[in-house]
Amino acid sequence: MIILLSLDEILQLDKVTSSVKKIDLFVSQKTKFSNEYMQAIAYKGLVLHELGKNNEALKLLYEYVPDLNKMDREGAIALTSSIIEITLEVGAFDQAIKYIRIKKELLPISRTNEYIKDALRLYLAKGDYENAKHALTEYLDDDITHEEEIYALEKLANIYYMEKDFDKYLETIPKLESYYTTTLDLQHQEEISKNKIENHFNNNVMFWWRGKDSNLRTQMRTDLQSAAFSHSATCPQI
Repeated sequence: MIILLSLDEILQLDKVTSSVKKIDLFVSQKTKFSNEYMQAIAYKGLVLHELGKNNEALKLLYEYVPDLNKMDREGAIALTSSIIEITLEVGAFDQAIKYIRIKKELLPISRTNEYIKDALRLYLAKGDYENAKHALTEYLDDDITHEEEIYALEKLANIYYMEKDFDKYLETIPKLESYYTTTLDLQHQEEISKNKIENHFNNNVMFWWRGKDSNLRTQMRTDLQSAAFSHSATCPQI
């Protein structure tokens, strides 16, 4: 007896080979281009990508692009979201940009934050941290949930840490520390503590080197002043 899974169960399948057949069976029972059909196809693309079959995944997804107007909004968004995720991970940034723009036109006003998230992922994938910081600041200024705020602060803190901008990093983490304490997230608490120690160590090293440099300069001036440097000094033998 074949047991058909629900869409929620399909979208929770592990990204392994056996899941592909389950998805194929699911879509065979659905109307082509329907919401459930397209969400399952979009997830199948992600499963194939996870299995290292990037060409097969993109070929599958691109096959449906000409029929975007036949899908309902959620199905079309799911399709473009999968294309964006895969093209970003394989470094096909031109394609990622194209589908980020297409998805933007599909998103309802209430979900425009998703466009900022997609743009942010593009900037981070390209190493464009200036635009990433701008996108995150814009995102944080919007009407977002607490979880979305934490997501943005984590990304922003990571950028500041990578750029060694520890002053900005320390300004960004208080809300994260509070959140990690409340949620008992020990791993992130330890990571922040480690970063703080590194910052403290770096500051002490810089302070020591500045002091050392100052002492060396003072010593050099003293040595020069105490050396014989008058016309009456004994000439060296040549």
